[in-house]
Amino acid sequence: MSNRILLVEDDTTLSMIISETLQRDGFDVLTAGDGEEGLRKFTRYGVDLIIADVMMPRMDGFEMGRKIRQISQNVPLLFLTAKSEIDDIVEGFELGANDYLKKPFKMLELIVRIKALLRRNIRDEDNRFEIGNYTLNLSTQMLSHPDKGNIELSLIEAKLLKELIVNVGHTV
Repeated sequence: MSNRILLVEDDTTLSMIISETLQRDGFDVLTAGDGEEGLRKFTRYGVDLIIADVMMPRMDGFEMGRKIRQISQNVPLLFLTAKSEIDDIVEGFELGANDYLKKPFKMLELIVRIKALLRRNIRDEDNRFEIGNYTLNLSTQMLSHPDKGNIELSLIEAKLLKELIVNVGHTV
């Protein structure tokens, strides 16, 4: 099964070029022309990675990224943008971006970054466990809740909690 990528780009020519290149490289690509459409497609279809332009009509990439992070902390988010001021880059990373690629860029670099983000996300997900609104990251020994923040656990606490999560409904 190929990885599904959501490409949110308002430049239709660039969107078509990126989409076709990624499809030739074996990716399943959904496209959206603005942040509102991108958010709708993300919530409807689910994706393995999001590539988003920052400057778009109706809802910019940063606002879309903020809303996506409220839904999912795990999906990799890569911003493609002509905005290259350090403040823009910092804002992108602070709202939860995993990578930032400045336009113009080489397609090979985009593909390499996508593959690296997908590999990293698979490794991280092997060490993530969810129960209700809580997420346990065994690698960092951190228990997270969207409203209550993070709780740092000892190694024994993290391993014990993992066993309880994995065996919900069973005696441990």
